[in-house]
Amino acid sequence: YQEFTLRFRDCSWELVERKEQEQLAKEAIPDVLFRIVNFMQDKEEWTGTATELLDALGETETAANVLTKWMNEYRPDFLLENHIRYDFSRRSSGRMISLAVATDI
Repeated sequence: YQEFTLRFRDCSWELVERKEQEQLAKEAIPDVLFRIVNFMQDKEEWTGTATELLDALGETETAANVLTKWMNEYRPDFLLENHIRYDFSRRSSGRMISLAVATDI
């Protein structure tokens, strides 16, 4: 899959920009997930709610439910590729997120 940006000039089409599938996929990844990878660089593991994770990241633009959705969506393609293991569980204290550095990948 590729994306081309074309411009029509002087009765002909010009190629302005060409993006490969890998570049398009990377651009689709929400910025907050890159911040999670950076956040985990100096930690072995982290556990808390989505709201607590957003607070730890200093993220104010993303809702907790949206973060959880993105983490589920990008778990195999982005988080694991960056050696972050993500688990989600429900407890009496709420819905908990567990992040750990995956050394066995």
